[in-house]
Amino acid sequence: MNNLYHILKSIFQKRFLVIAYIVLIALTVMFVAQQQLRIDSIGANNPNEPFVNRSLYLASVEIMYPDNRTQTIFAGLKLCKRMKAMKSPEKVSFFTWVRYWEVFENGRINRIPFRATDGVYWDVMKFRFVEGLPYSEKDVAENKPLVVISETSRKRFFGNETQVVGRQIEIEGLRLTVCGVVENVPYSSTYAFGEFWMPYTAWGGKIHGDSSAYDENAVQGLYLVQTLARKRSDFAQIHREYNSLIAGLNKEMEPEMKITRAMISTRMNDFFGKNKNRDKYQFSAADIWRNYLSTLGLLLVPLLALMCLNFARANESSTEIGIRRMVGAGRLEINGELIIENAVIISIGIVLGVFLAYLTVYLYPVVFISGADAGNFEGGAWLSFTWRMLSHLLLTLVVFLAASVALPIVRVNRQSVLNLLKGDEL
Repeated sequence: MNNLYHILKSIFQKRFLVIAYIVLIALTVMFVAQQQLRIDSIGANNPNEPFVNRSLYLASVEIMYPDNRTQTIFAGLKLCKRMKAMKSPEKVSFFTWVRYWEVFENGRINRIPFRATDGVYWDVMKFRFVEGLPYSEKDVAENKPLVVISETSRKRFFGNETQVVGRQIEIEGLRLTVCGVVENVPYSSTYAFGEFWMPYTAWGGKIHGDSSAYDENAVQGLYLVQTLARKRSDFAQIHREYNSLIAGLNKEMEPEMKITRAMISTRMNDFFGKNKNRDKYQFSAADIWRNYLSTLGLLLVPLLALMCLNFARANESSTEIGIRRMVGAGRLEINGELIIENAVIISIGIVLGVFLAYLTVYLYPVVFISGADAGNFEGGAWLSFTWRMLSHLLLTLVVFLAASVALPIVRVNRQSVLNLLKGDEL
């Protein structure tokens, strides 16, 4: 208890250096956490997308024609439906990348985000319904003109009314019946956010789409596909079945065209993986190490400043350490106190830096979050705290702590009491 009191007293006695030290650490940690939040917004589960960690996604399809022309876009209905027939996954769903309905409001054009989906979409995503229910696969197959709207859309279409299930809305000539209302979805939920959702059969590409959106023979179109595995160890089997599916499709399409690239992979690999190829569908060990090396890169410049600050702190505390050595304090005791003192200061800096990172990303998510295409959407950002974030913060703590205590410990162990009392530099 006395040692802790002495450590805290020592920290408060060196206010200027300690404050500079904390500010430097906080700013560094802010950049580290912002970088990791960008990655976690894609690769981590979130309340609306609870199965990201055991899903493989098809995000683009490249076609080559006989004259060597290539075209890359999302998946078409033919490919989507073939994938829904796969046996390896637990579930397969397809849905559009966020589309926009442009509407003139309050003197400007607002872009309202929406999605067209199949019925399984409501099983691979998770929404909190405040009224009604989602449409089903049967509803989609029967081409029912249904729509699920958010609370924001309910206010847009119906003002302050709260019971709107069964009511109709009209969007660019489409008359749709409201079957459910959900809480607003944060646009950090990359494949879930929107203001309204409708069956792809009711949509048919009529709003912000094209003719391929409802072409049953199209392998390219406007859809993403999510294959949900029962467990991550099933990824390899799903990948093999999918590759066989693509090979069969290519045989059907020859010689008119050929699918040259249509890789299913984890979202981490889709957005951040390097050197992607058809046989690599998970974030690789090299990608993971690259992520940690990027954190170390962010720490390099602050470490130089930290060494200068520690040199000043070591000289300032030299006489005090000499006096304590003279009255009987052992090297191990003093070293332990130095480690605890620096760990406390660094921890304060890390907590402050994490707070600043989450605050800035929450306030400006479109700047920091990959795939955040919010338009004028009114939902906020949901930010996760993952084991990956924790590991990067622990790495920062260890690196900063090692840099902070190295010089003082060398001084304590190598210099005589007389030199410490004189304040001689190393």
